[in-house]
Amino acid sequence: MILVVGGAGYIGSHVVNRLVESERVVVYDNLSTGCREAVNEQAIFIEGDIADEKRLTQVFSLFPIKTVVHLAAAGLEVESHENPQLYYENNVTATLVLLKIMREHHVKNIVYSSTALTEPLHEKSYIETTNPYARSKYFSEQILQDYTMAYKMNCIVLRYLNASDIQVEDLVNAYSLAIETVVKNEQSFKIYNLGNGQGYSVKETKEKETITKSESRIEDTPVFIANLQKIQQELGLYAEKNLQRIISDTWNGHQNKNFNF
Repeated sequence: MILVVGGAGYIGSHVVNRLVESERVVVYDNLSTGCREAVNEQAIFIEGDIADEKRLTQVFSLFPIKTVVHLAAAGLEVESHENPQLYYENNVTATLVLLKIMREHHVKNIVYSSTALTEPLHEKSYIETTNPYARSKYFSEQILQDYTMAYKMNCIVLRYLNASDIQVEDLVNAYSLAIETVVKNEQSFKIYNLGNGQGYSVKETKEKETITKSESRIEDTPVFIANLQKIQQELGLYAEKNLQRIISDTWNGHQNKNFNF
């Protein structure tokens, strides 16, 4: 059985849609940014906060959880500058709560959603974080690595930026493959970049008349392209969507939204 923490969110709900095709799934979400209507009816939904140790313990006691997918994090760069406490409590402290309860219930497999805002060209690049959000994710990665070594856990970290509508299918493929892989591993810690290995400019949308220029934010990186060779070579995963397909699918998706995030 798989527990998806943050499974009512935008990416989480799409991941759950794929998982319920072949697995029993429990979705645990506090709905602070998620949407209850987005959760697949085949999944068991429990409302709760990842930092609520008592509530989370009940979930692990009630269900035979074997693998955890962690998508519950505050994720706005600007907000993290304004309220870093929220980000360290939600993204670091709450992750420690989750890991503690996993250990108590002998659950060793976890797939963790991280960010590419730590500026890695490849997975072993020198890490330079630009905001509290990115630092909270990086700290959690270090915690997961330590837990993997000390407690013989299996962890896959997926690093990526924002996804647009149907482009999320590429992410779902990555999560599905990561879950399949982490279950087979024995005491393994892996980090993989996600994306398509290409950089795009807003000007390439071919809708130049709609572009309004503004000042860059302090934390903005002028150019960022992740190296994807590792996940391609080790897991055989390749992105399927190009820029024009992403834009087209995004536009079509917004015309048919039944719920908003």
